[in-house]
This record gives sequence, structure tokens and C-alpha cells, in this order.
Amino acid sequence: MDAPLTELDEELAEFVDTVLTPIFEYRTGGHAWCAEWWKHTEILNRVQDLCDGWNKIGPDEEDIDLNTWYRFYLDHHMPIIMNKETGPLRNCTSLAHGSIRTDQWKHPEPAS
Repeated sequence: MDAPLTELDEELAEFVDTVLTPIFEYRTGGHAWCAEWWKHTEILNRVQDLCDGWNKIGPDEEDIDLNTWYRFYLDHHMPIIMNKETGPLRNCTSLAHGSIRTDQWKHPEPAS
């Protein structure tokens, strides 16, 4: 298993600019988005999964087709990412970043 991403890399930025933005840019009205989406670890990792799936599209037997990418990648992740009520970007706007960090996951230090 790959380690979770914690920062934006060049390939992911290009994927967002050339694939996701043309598909979803017009849909941000009524949906959550963040002007600094790359500051959200969950978003980085979900977008990386979208990018990985996109890179699997091709003509070979082990590849996937565009319909499969839409159905199992895009249609899975984007409703979660852009949900205004429960999504990871719910405190953000397309103009500003908002943090949703809470203490709900804090735990005591493990015993030695």
C-alpha cells in the first residue's frame, strides 16, 4: 500500500488542470470546493486515485475504458469530495480555504 500523499506534485497538478477542471469546473455552484484544495490530505489522496485510474485507460486487455473510469472512479469520489454538508471541503469556498480539523481523533500517547 502506498503512503498517503501530503503534498501536491506536478503530475497531480497537471491532471487537475487538464482533466478534472474541464469536467467539473462548471459544477462548483451548489457544491463544495476549496481555493486551496491541495491543503486537504483526503482530497490529495482521492484526486491521486482519480489520476491513477485515468492513467489506466487504454486499449489493452488489462486497461480500463473511459466509461469504467467515470463509473468507478469519478462517480465514486466527486460526490464525496464536493458534498456541501458532509464533505471534506464543507468549510471552504472556491475563494478561500477553511479548516475542519477537530479533536475528535485525538488519543493518549501509547504506553511504552
